[in-house]
Amino acid sequence: MILPFVMKQGFIVFIILVVQVNSLMAQNIGLGSWNTLNLKYTIDDQWSAFGESQLRSLKFYNDFHYYEYKGGLNYKLNKNATLTLGAGSYQTYKEGGNFRKPKNNDEF
Repeated sequence: MILPFVMKQGFIVFIILVVQVNSLMAQNIGLGSWNTLNLKYTIDDQWSAFGESQLRSLKFYNDFHYYEYKGGLNYKLNKNATLTLGAGSYQTYKEGGNFRKPKNNDEF
């Protein structure tokens, strides 16, 4: 007889959580864009090169605030192990414009 009581209490807690989560907003409403380009070139059975770039905006293709690019080399030791050497640049700008300064983050 305790099971219906527990189920009823659980349902009430679930409804309260749904209502509360619906009222919380952690981000702005609207679409942003996140553009990614990945490249890989296989040199031979053991060596390959890769590159990647990203461009992000807070609005739909406007208010760009982040970009990155990176690249590197892969060396396949065997079928279960690969060594990778890579480097990149990661830039984050202030919100509210296209690459608006000051930069929030500047990493290499």
